[in-house]
Amino acid sequence: MTPEQVEAVLASNAKAIASNSDAIAESRRQISALYQLTAELARDRATMFDILRGLNEDRIKTSENIASLAENVSALNQNVARIAEHLEQREG
Repeated sequence: MTPEQVEAVLASNAKAIASNSDAIAESRRQISALYQLTAELARDRATMFDILRGLNEDRIKTSENIASLAENVSALNQNVARIAEHLEQREG
């Protein structure tokens, strides 16, 4: 191989190394961005879990409140029935 050919090979190798270094740097930037996105997704997942837990607690309280209201309505209906019965007895 002539000195010119050796120089050409060395120059070509230097360009390839520079190109590979740029590609490696870009890959590292992309990996870093992926790590950041993964961290954000983990935080979002934790937030959604907290929201869902709160919604479930609200659902339980709502169910308890509905049951309590149903008991109150039942008691009111019994009172109305007693009043109606009492009024009928007074009239009859």
